[in-house]
Amino acid sequence: MRALFLQSERKLLIDLEDSWGNLSLGAGYETGEGLPQDYRQASVLFRNAAAQGNAKAEYNLGRSYEHGRGVPLDYAEAATWYTKSAKQGYVLAQYNLALMFDQGRGVSTDQTQAVVWYSKAANQGMSEAENELGVRYETGENVPQNYALALEWYRRSASGGDVDGLNNVGRLYENGQGLPRDYAKAIEMYRQAAEKGDVSAQTSLGRVYAVTTNYSQALRWYDAAAQHGDVDAKNGLGVMYANGQGVAKDYKKAVALYREAAQAGSADAVLNLGAMYFQGFGVAHDLVAAYALANVAASMEGGTPSNAVSNRDITTGSMSAAQIKLGDALTSRMQKDGLLKALDSR
Repeated sequence: MRALFLQSERKLLIDLEDSWGNLSLGAGYETGEGLPQDYRQASVLFRNAAAQGNAKAEYNLGRSYEHGRGVPLDYAEAATWYTKSAKQGYVLAQYNLALMFDQGRGVSTDQTQAVVWYSKAANQGMSEAENELGVRYETGENVPQNYALALEWYRRSASGGDVDGLNNVGRLYENGQGLPRDYAKAIEMYRQAAEKGDVSAQTSLGRVYAVTTNYSQALRWYDAAAQHGDVDAKNGLGVMYANGQGVAKDYKKAVALYREAAQAGSADAVLNLGAMYFQGFGVAHDLVAAYALANVAASMEGGTPSNAVSNRDITTGSMSAAQIKLGDALTSRMQKDGLLKALDSR
């Protein structure tokens, strides 16, 4: 018997050719369960088991290299071991290898190979891989675009409890993409993810409840997401306070929420803050500020530039040439120094 002595609280004799024994002991050293945590020793044991062709050990060794635990950080070596394990059908290795091809870590970026390995993992029922495959069919990235297949894979992912899958099914129902719009089903999907603590789902749930005029639930879920700093939730709450939806109308509260969200990069909040300055709601009526905020919103990603341009044009119709010049100067300062700093230093 080829044996390896390991020092812990007691001496342990391990058969080097016992792949599952090496794997099990390595897992103990990796997690620190029943043994002192020792990533280096764990990697030695994983390597022993991997040398016997143990697929789980090959995966664990790949993970050690991917995270630099007990061995030098080495994405290429991680990809090598994930490939060995994945070819034996180990689902976690298939998914991680797909991610590496997707992100170009340790291998050249190759979306075709990413789809191959996502598909293999998805066909074994891995929820995260099912969702990734759904994304590919929705976007047509390296597969023919097919909303029906996207929905099928998203549903499989959602049935496994994956929050991304739940969110994606909810989004398709909310927007009526590839199927009839159904807010009730969107709510059902978003709620499952929201109750798992997913902040994006909480915001989406608030949005759909607001659209369907269930304002008490909209406030509940927007507030939950806003407590975690979600800018879209803060903007949504601002809209509700500005319009008195489910709460007493409070323009100053709306302005405060828009400011928080705008400072964090919400184009919609920048646009809404500009509208408050235009109307003089919660702040002093200020056409120069309204114009500059609309200008900034029009240049930001994630918003609706056409709405921002429309607001700017409406504002321009009430401004003098001198005010427009001041507005352009304020726009430049906002983009250079920061939106609120420029706005508040006037």
